[in-house]
Amino acid sequence: MTFKVKRQMYFGKASFAIFMSDATKKIRGKVENMRTQELQQQAQQAESYTATLSHEIRTPLSSALYFLRNIMRMDGIETVLP
Repeated sequence: MTFKVKRQMYFGKASFAIFMSDATKKIRGKVENMRTQELQQQAQQAESYTATLSHEIRTPLSSALYFLRNIMRMDGIETVLP
């Protein structure tokens, strides 16, 4: 519940009007937006992590494949490696 108090003059006398409103839907909407933003952020972090991990794995594997290819060439073995 939210309350608003408004001071006004009524027949020359000061009076107050109190307005109540239910903020449940508004608060639920804000909570859902926060959850959505949090999930989007987690998805972006997971994607970034996956990209970094992929790079970190590919780099040493590329070196190992290059080294293996050269050894196989020196031994006269045909390669089917990329």
